[in-house]
Amino acid sequence: MITNAEWSSLRLKALDGDRDAATEVGEAYTRGPTRNIPEAMRWLSRAASQGSAEAQRELGLILLRGDGIAKDPDQAAVLIREAAESGDAEAQAALGVMYAYGDGVQQDWPLAVEWSHRAAEQDDPWGEANLGLYLENGRDGPAAPDQAMLWYRRAAAQGFALAQTRLGLMYQNGKGIPADPAQAFSLYLRAAMQGDAISERVLAVAYRDGIGVAASAADAAEWMTRSAEHGDVDAKYLLSQMYLIGQGIAKSREKAWDLLLQAAQGGYAPAVAQVADAYDQGGYGVDPDPTAARQWLEVAVDTAQREDRSDPEMPASQQANVFARARYRLGMILLGTDPDRAVGLLMRAAQQGFAVASCQLGLMHHLGQAVTQDDRLAVTLLETAANGGIGQAAFTLGEGYRDGWAGQRSMQVALRWFRRAAALGDAQGWMALGQAYELAEGVPQDQAEALTWYQLAGNNGVVAAQLRLGDIALHGELGQPRDQSVALKWYHLAAAQGDSNAAARIASVGDAPTLQAGATETAGK
Repeated sequence: MITNAEWSSLRLKALDGDRDAATEVGEAYTRGPTRNIPEAMRWLSRAASQGSAEAQRELGLILLRGDGIAKDPDQAAVLIREAAESGDAEAQAALGVMYAYGDGVQQDWPLAVEWSHRAAEQDDPWGEANLGLYLENGRDGPAAPDQAMLWYRRAAAQGFALAQTRLGLMYQNGKGIPADPAQAFSLYLRAAMQGDAISERVLAVAYRDGIGVAASAADAAEWMTRSAEHGDVDAKYLLSQMYLIGQGIAKSREKAWDLLLQAAQGGYAPAVAQVADAYDQGGYGVDPDPTAARQWLEVAVDTAQREDRSDPEMPASQQANVFARARYRLGMILLGTDPDRAVGLLMRAAQQGFAVASCQLGLMHHLGQAVTQDDRLAVTLLETAANGGIGQAAFTLGEGYRDGWAGQRSMQVALRWFRRAAALGDAQGWMALGQAYELAEGVPQDQAEALTWYQLAGNNGVVAAQLRLGDIALHGELGQPRDQSVALKWYHLAAAQGDSNAAARIASVGDAPTLQAGATETAGK
């Protein structure tokens, strides 16, 4: 620890034009009890103007991170590039990361690899660890896990925590070497003990999932908390999920929401999408807020586009599904005001395998809503959605084959789709099967079967089914006894949804004032 006399001497040297002293003074102001970012920038700027590569790099990193000031990635890139071209290994490693993520520069994997390699050749552990990562994932050519492991080992031997963790992941996954979960856990623990936030989070996951150690939700929560406190946005998100369900920690929806917001504000894509979803649909104890929902959905879509440029989303992956949902919801919100953009968002969501978006586009093409009317394309999209588990799409296809717009009119084909819809829990599909069995459309007439399907549909809010069940009870149809009270029960359920036909039926039965009171009571149950 520097004494007051030594500090005064150092400042005097810096004032006299010693660039190394100015750099040291600037760096001292970036940490510890003397932390003062504006003062750090003043001294580092002085040293940088004198050609200190170390000062250029440190000043650039402050601007890149927005450490206590507004971010300025463009100026950061100028300073860090100047230091890197002067041979500063840490600046070269930093410039490699900037090219990897497109921060202040055009995203460029070959240049990311090149600058990381320059740093690694100077035995810089950050450069070695990043070069290992790029080689492992094949960022500039075929994946090379064997070469990646060599660079990880070099950085890990210098005690670089992130390299130890990445080496542990290779042992965990058996990537290029035989799987060894115990060795993976040992490396995670060694790295986490250094206070590295990413390593703490990976260790927490190991405890949570029992990777190389007995599973322990309490230990997982402890290490995840440490990682979150050290600023890891992934850990904040994962910890929010642990609070939400009470995994290894006392359940708290409020803390879950606070951490989720922090992760979203830190740019973690799944958190951004979940915050948007909470404001859109409600969740985490948050009331729906259309304005906030749209704002966060815009952020989620922007995040998706940015991440897609640097690391294309794999179709049907969890991350792709999260982004697809955000695109779908924003598209639905914009349909009335910006249909062109809305259709683009829905198409991208459908391309990512989000079946609900395929269903929506299919319906739009059938109706000619905001797109060209095209039943052939509608059928293709609806089939994709139905095969993805969307009952509404299967029901609509059933209607299409029954009515003839989906292809050659065929009640047999229609019934196959209605049965698919029914199996997927679509209430309209249940109604359609009830009608088919009552009217012997494509199947032998079966009153009991028809009644069963009508009741399923009616109990799940299908007004047409509720009206039909009321008529059946009122007139004693489908082998049922006449029962005015049962008829009124179904009519009241339909009337409670605002159906004018139901209200007319109630009035026609008689004793309208009493029945209206009954309808109110039924609707409240």
